[in-house]
Amino acid sequence: MPQRPGFVSTGTSRHRCIIQCQSFVQLAKKLERTGFAWSCFRRNAQIIKTMEQQEERNQGERTHLWYAVRVRSNHERVAAAHLRERGYEEFSPSYQVQRQWSDRTKTIEQFLFPGYVFTRLNPHNRLLVLTAPGVVGLVGFGKSPTPIPDQEIESIRTMVRSGLLMKPWPFLEVGQRVLIERGPLSGVEGILQDVKGKFRLVVSISLLHRSVSAEVDRTWVRPIKPSRSKPVLIDRPCPV
Repeated sequence: MPQRPGFVSTGTSRHRCIIQCQSFVQLAKKLERTGFAWSCFRRNAQIIKTMEQQEERNQGERTHLWYAVRVRSNHERVAAAHLRERGYEEFSPSYQVQRQWSDRTKTIEQFLFPGYVFTRLNPHNRLLVLTAPGVVGLVGFGKSPTPIPDQEIESIRTMVRSGLLMKPWPFLEVGQRVLIERGPLSGVEGILQDVKGKFRLVVSISLLHRSVSAEVDRTWVRPIKPSRSKPVLIDRPCPV
């Protein structure tokens, strides 16, 4: 039967409604997927931004120089622990020594630089370091803290990691300077000394007038030219 103009049969209207509903459902699903993707994108972008900020902070910390922190007697371990808790990179090397008691021999751990802890810091923002328990001050010339060359700290670190027998050594300003070419101390520079027929490499922290030594094989070392510049030293550390 021909339909009158403007009249839609019940079957045709229902079909159109079904098509419209399906279109709305597809659109809703598409918007949901788009929203989920956008949410994931924002979350991943935030994670990446946080990682970049952390990397910038780490990079800033790595660019800070090493300084010697003067601590009270027998407070090296306490001061180092508090510096770590406050987010500072610290270095407090130690060595083992045997002590003879009346009835036994005991191996104890002692610090290579008693009274000092090394840390990286910004000298213009050092309040958290100075207020750490056990800390007396920073070592330097006059009222200015003096940084320690990275090479000196890395040389000490290499000696500690080597597992060789180490101990404190009298500070030396002159002597045959050598470069270790082989063995666990490869790349470390220091002063070669002959002690009771055995060769020892002496590495110094010039600012503190302190040195440490490790036994080395004579075949590991190669002489290097001494530096023409004479280091300027202070009579004693000056806490600030």
